[in-house]
Amino acid sequence: MRQKKNLPVNELKMQIEKDIRIDKWLWAVRIFKTRSQATDACRKGKILINDVPVKPSHTVKINEIIRIKHPPAIFSYLVKGLLGKRLSAKEVIHYVENITPHEELDKLVQADTFFIKRDKGAGRPTKKDRRNLDRLGGCQRICLNSYFNAGSGCIMIIAREKRITNIAEFILYMWQLEDILRANGFDIDEIDRTIISKFRQPAEVLYEIKDWYASLIQSMREERIEKKGHLSFLNNLLNELTDLHIRLLNHPDEMEYRLLYQQARPNIEALMNKINSPVQSEIEACLTGLYGFLMMRLQKKEISSETTSAISTFSSLLAVLSKRFLEIEKGERELP
Repeated sequence: MRQKKNLPVNELKMQIEKDIRIDKWLWAVRIFKTRSQATDACRKGKILINDVPVKPSHTVKINEIIRIKHPPAIFSYLVKGLLGKRLSAKEVIHYVENITPHEELDKLVQADTFFIKRDKGAGRPTKKDRRNLDRLGGCQRICLNSYFNAGSGCIMIIAREKRITNIAEFILYMWQLEDILRANGFDIDEIDRTIISKFRQPAEVLYEIKDWYASLIQSMREERIEKKGHLSFLNNLLNELTDLHIRLLNHPDEMEYRLLYQQARPNIEALMNKINSPVQSEIEACLTGLYGFLMMRLQKKEISSETTSAISTFSSLLAVLSKRFLEIEKGERELP
């Protein structure tokens, strides 16, 4: 009878690692929640190598580029190492690298990006409008409507619209408003003279706007956040977003969100290490980064391409998170 050759443990390990199936590898590096999902994706022709669909039994090779169809985008991953067992998110970075081009990620958030919007029927932007748009980074996906552009409405109206259309933009917009109130010393008469009076609205609307500002001033004073901090209802919204963020990361059907998170995670960690003030969550870090970027643009400060690229990953992640949040709030989707 033929005897089996006994191999040293390390040689046996290397021999096993040479024969890792692609469905197993995709599961092990946490691209798919379960191995059966990875197998199913292969069978449906969604997993490509050299633009050719591969079977679940395909043997993975180091330096191979795997592309995954996830309409409307195609994600790309570089195989850095062979892996047969599932590891933690921190450990898999040694085995896989997300090299998805930005133009593919942009496809995921085309309908949800943070572009500045103009009122319907407002016509083409004037030169002044264009300067305001450029000041806020009109070509970037992390921009907000400017309170300087009085012709398009007022802060109160814009804030109400954002609350029902994009929760992340709403939080950023309200943070900006808090700083506007601080800059004006919580003086309602000064705010009326420099801001409210410039809005082209009927007298009754202007009165409502002034009353709205006054109630915000009162709330900030009652909560003792005159110098720093945010209103409690904004903190509560942030906590809800953070909870949803965690739920989406652990949901088997949220591959799109997990991929965007993988893209943003190194930038989030880098920012959290740099921020002087305490940040309670990854989502708060993203919002803080976006708000800081907005302020730098308003102040016309020089911004590096690395910073712009990092902020872009925050914007993409928050766009999808905001969309999910509002879908759940409207009853169009169940809470994960």
